[in-house]
Amino acid sequence: ANLRFFGLHGLRPNKNIPVQTEHPRKYTRSCGKTCVDTFALESNIPAHWRQCWACWSNTRGRMGEEFLQDASAVTSSPEPYSRTLVCLANSRKMRMKCVAGKEWNKGQPGDWLRPVSGHPSQALSDDECRYRSGGLPQLLDVMTISFTKYIPLHYQIENHRIDERCCWEKTGDLSWNEIDNWLDTPDSLWNEGCRVPDGGQNGASLYLIEVDRLDILAILNEYKWKTQLKGRFIYKGLSYTLSITDPWLEGVYPTLNGFVDKPKLCISLGDPFNGYSYKLIAGVLFQKRFG
Repeated sequence: ANLRFFGLHGLRPNKNIPVQTEHPRKYTRSCGKTCVDTFALESNIPAHWRQCWACWSNTRGRMGEEFLQDASAVTSSPEPYSRTLVCLANSRKMRMKCVAGKEWNKGQPGDWLRPVSGHPSQALSDDECRYRSGGLPQLLDVMTISFTKYIPLHYQIENHRIDERCCWEKTGDLSWNEIDNWLDTPDSLWNEGCRVPDGGQNGASLYLIEVDRLDILAILNEYKWKTQLKGRFIYKGLSYTLSITDPWLEGVYPTLNGFVDKPKLCISLGDPFNGYSYKLIAGVLFQKRFG
C-alpha cells in the first residue's frame, strides 16, 4: 500500500516513500542501537522516536537504506487484541521494567501473561507501560493492555508483544483478601538452586507462591560495587536464595528489619545468561504493603 511515512522535518508526512502499514521491522539508529519496532500511522509516534530524538533529527529524514536493513522481516501483522490482567510482578530489567500478571476473568485467575516490547531485551520503558491517566503499573492493579501478537520463547511462554500505539488502562485493584485465590502450588521452583540450565525449563517461567518467611540479605556486588538484595526462603522443603528485582522493596528494605512474614512471592525466570536462566524474585507482596 502506498501510505505516507513520516520524515523528520517537523514530523511532516513524506509522500515519496511507500511503506506497508503495521509490520515489524529491524532498523539501526544513527546512535548504533538496533531495534525492532512497528511503522507508525499518521499521528501515532512510537516511543523509540521520542526517546532517541537526537538520533532521528540527525538523519534529516533519510529513511529506507539506513533503517530498513532487514527487508525479510516485512510481514503483515495480525489484528490487535486486548487482555485484562492483575499485575503480580513489576520489576527492574536493564534500567527498564518487566511487568507480568495473571489474566483477569471476571474476578477469577487465568493464565500468566508477560507484556513485552520490541526492544532487544523485550523490557518496557515507562512510556510504553504508562496508563492513560499518567500513572505507572503497581502490584495488584487490574489493567487492560493492547497487544499485537503472541511471541512465546522456549524459556518464557507467557510473552505477548504490546501495541505501542495504545496507552494501558487501569480498571481496578485486586483486594489483598482475594490474593490466595491467585496462588500457584508447583512441586518445586524448577528444582533446587538459583538457576536452571537453558533447555531445562518446563515451559512456565512465572509462579506466585506463598512462603512462611522471606529473609532479606543486602550483599555487595563486587563487579558493580553496589548493594544487591537477595531473598532467602524455604518452599516445600527446599531452600532458595534468589536475587530480588522488585524496585519498591529495594527502596524500603532498611525499614523491614531484615525479613517479611508470610509474603507472596512472584518468582520469574530471567533471560538465559552463560547457559542458565536465573530465578528472580520479581515481586514481594505482603499485607502491610497494601494496607
